[in-house]
Amino acid sequence: MSNSKIQTKSIVVAISSSHRDRSNSEAMLKACVGEIEKNGIKVELIILRNINFLPCDGCKDCDTNESCHIKDSLTNIYPKLLNAEVWLIASPEYWWNVSGLCKSFLDRLNAYWKSREKYFKGKSVAIFTCGGQPTDRNHYAEDYLRLLFTKIYFNILGSVRASAENPQEVLNQKETIEKCRELGRQIAENLKK
Repeated sequence: MSNSKIQTKSIVVAISSSHRDRSNSEAMLKACVGEIEKNGIKVELIILRNINFLPCDGCKDCDTNESCHIKDSLTNIYPKLLNAEVWLIASPEYWWNVSGLCKSFLDRLNAYWKSREKYFKGKSVAIFTCGGQPTDRNHYAEDYLRLLFTKIYFNILGSVRASAENPQEVLNQKETIEKCRELGRQIAENLKK
């Protein structure tokens, strides 16, 4: 399969949900993205902190019309999400869960809950998380993301979890960054098949 066919058929979205610039989880995500792009595959990078969007307001209108009544910056992102074969999602761990940005973003997917099989079955996701606790104690964000994506019929391709606090500290962890790159290489190989 030529690279041009990959670019039109195999779309990857990479979603960073850290509130801070130079974040560890985003550095992990970008390490994965770099490997995918080396293979000529288009990756759409979505930095949630740069997008102005509102949280779900619980109106329940989406239960009947499969769309969100809130018209904001996410409105233009939904088609990219729905057309992508693979999602990469990165979040820091805050208070034994994903970041507030990540949770607000995921809550807005509620519009597709009742028809989740139609919209999401066959899609895949890779998960990147980082927290200040040791890795055996900062698994909650990853656990949450695994649970949510499994419930909406995504295939989990893999995950990388790290422990770091200072901005981009994770870049000094060669083994962690290599795991992110290796996951990117695996994703690229699968998309080329």
